[in-house]
Amino acid sequence: MATADPARRLVLFDDIEKALAARPGAPVLVLLSAPARSLLGAMQAGTRPSAALRRWMAAAEAQLAVLRRARRHIIALEHDAPSTDPQGCAEMLAARFGARFAAPAAGAVPAPDAPLLALMAEVLLDSDPRARALADEIEAMLACAQAPLEIGAAQIDRAFAALQEQDTALAELEMERELLRDGMAQGLEQLDRATVDTRLEHAATEAAARQMAALNDTRLLRESVLGAALLERAALLEAREAEIAALKAQAQAAAETHAGESAALRARLDAQAQDLKARQDELEAARSELEAVYASRSWKVTSPMRVARRGLGKG
Repeated sequence: MATADPARRLVLFDDIEKALAARPGAPVLVLLSAPARSLLGAMQAGTRPSAALRRWMAAAEAQLAVLRRARRHIIALEHDAPSTDPQGCAEMLAARFGARFAAPAAGAVPAPDAPLLALMAEVLLDSDPRARALADEIEAMLACAQAPLEIGAAQIDRAFAALQEQDTALAELEMERELLRDGMAQGLEQLDRATVDTRLEHAATEAAARQMAALNDTRLLRESVLGAALLERAALLEAREAEIAALKAQAQAAAETHAGESAALRARLDAQAQDLKARQDELEAARSELEAVYASRSWKVTSPMRVARRGLGKG
């Protein structure tokens, strides 16, 4: 447009309808992408082939609805056409705009960098009759020769090598996945063994706790029995002490009452005194044994039980 003679003013619009309404009757230059190139670009962007085809068909039908209605005023031009057919584009623009245009030097259209995807784009268009019809209609509307989507042997070789590399990478990933699966299985097995060991240790701990509780109950029972025996022994010692005190009182009374009796009575008293002495010795021995019992750990441990027993006795 910069080489137009006479000069022509170019106004840019982002919508065909707006361009047609801005100046009715004026020619509108519409830049289009060839159908196969549109599909190729969508697949390179990550769109699945089937989804790319559906979206392109919807867009193509919307474009054609406008292009058919205003075909006399629209000049459809493929993006790469000026590089493919510069002289033809210059002549077409001169006829439609009434001005001369300098034809640029012809340039090479780069081959697609994803030849397999380019082949898939062509196959997609041919696989659906409706898509093929839309593509043919759009290509028929293009004013200049469009750049072919050429795919040479070198591009096919590169794509084949890339596929081989992908197959090798997939095989390596599969081996890594198997190794990870084996490692996970071993880890799960070790975890199961650790779980069993933990449960066994837990059961052993519970058994040991129950055994300790049983031993503690046995110890308490023994201490309670020993405390009862000690209480009975202390009561017996207290009875003997009372008996000895009574004998002493009787002897003292007898001595005061019968101070003047015969030698036989004195001899009897002496015998009683000896018996009393023997009982006193026995009492001292019993008292020593009782003091030893009172000083023992078992007697101190069972003290609460004796207090409770006395309280129950009083009640």
